[in-house]
Amino acid sequence: MELLRIERNSLICLAIICVIFLSAVPVQAAETSHPFTANDLVMLQRVGAPSPSPDGSWIVFPLRSTDLAGNRGLISLWMIHPNGTGQRQLTFPPGNDADPCWVPDSSAVYYLSTRSGSSQVWKISVAGGDPVQVTNLSLDLANLKCSPDAKALAFTMEVFPGPRYDDTAARMETIAQQNSSGQIYDSLPVRHWDTWEDGRQNHIFVMSLSTGIPFDVMKQMDADSPSLPFGGSEEYTFTLDSAGIVFSAADTGREEMWSTEHSLYLTSVDGTGLPVNITPANRAWITQPAFSPDGRTLAFLAMTLSGAQIRQALEQQWQDPVPPHNLIVSGLAYTWDAAKPAGSKVTAVTIHGLPLYPNSSYTVSTVAYLALGGDGYTTFSQGTNMTYGQGDINALVSYIGSLPQPVTAPVDGRIQRIN
Repeated sequence: MELLRIERNSLICLAIICVIFLSAVPVQAAETSHPFTANDLVMLQRVGAPSPSPDGSWIVFPLRSTDLAGNRGLISLWMIHPNGTGQRQLTFPPGNDADPCWVPDSSAVYYLSTRSGSSQVWKISVAGGDPVQVTNLSLDLANLKCSPDAKALAFTMEVFPGPRYDDTAARMETIAQQNSSGQIYDSLPVRHWDTWEDGRQNHIFVMSLSTGIPFDVMKQMDADSPSLPFGGSEEYTFTLDSAGIVFSAADTGREEMWSTEHSLYLTSVDGTGLPVNITPANRAWITQPAFSPDGRTLAFLAMTLSGAQIRQALEQQWQDPVPPHNLIVSGLAYTWDAAKPAGSKVTAVTIHGLPLYPNSSYTVSTVAYLALGGDGYTTFSQGTNMTYGQGDINALVSYIGSLPQPVTAPVDGRIQRIN
């Protein structure tokens, strides 16, 4: 299986689709014009993430309207053809509906709805008719997906780590009945944005539609997937044979507060075995895995170079075969030990006098040839968010021209051999 990095800018097409939808969603008849007010802003309809059908004939999307008198939002699912025709409402109150996902033959849509009193999976035919409730679990579900063979559903629940997901509901009921609300924390973080940590974690569950029994595919992990607080169903995917799940998670334990590392893990859908890290060399944030149609390539998004990756690039100066030149990086100083084996020669690295932190991200400027992994420095090709400036020679001429003349080049000892 080939792993492929893609840039965040490539996702701009999703934003474009949403903009197109804004011109297509239903609006009330025009009234006498008036200055735009806060009330107008609140009443604007909002389009959620679109989901195209596998056969390409429909796009389903959540549409949020506002019930100002009831002080609540109303979310229903709508459908439209890709050419902008055939728009119609698919689901109706009660409850809010979200996370639509298609069955492979495009005949029906699974989605999450609160119409039963909690967030559960429902199914509705695109031809119309009443929705059918699929799950009735003790916890709220989120981030729904359907397997490629249509035999299983995946979703997430907030659970206390343990053997049974339904123990969480009982434990939350016990906590609610306590007379005190104090909480003891022995690790960080204690809060994500506006939500206090209470020991629960986002875990991915897979449920066979034939048995209705959900399996926690992350039960051995001290991690969240999707990530908090903004991650969603884009952070995991089924393998094309429906036998596995690939997901992004930071299984860093007590180091969570000091690390941005998120790796990709592969695990079986039946909850047996342990998740396997398929990006073990990663020290940055990897997320949003997506398989190519033939299943041979796994694409994902990644951050710019981490401190660990910069150190790895420095170590590549002594790999076999040895690159034709060494790395001399402006603002970066390092020491190396000739007695140590290749891959472990760099002993200390600083950037502008400060330590290089393995899990921090750094912006690196280099020539395009090196950025693409030239001369054996393949680590540079793992960087993301690349931008391109003027040509190499022009950049050098501009830099030299900006310096006091005549130009001097002192030896500053930024690279030191210690053995």
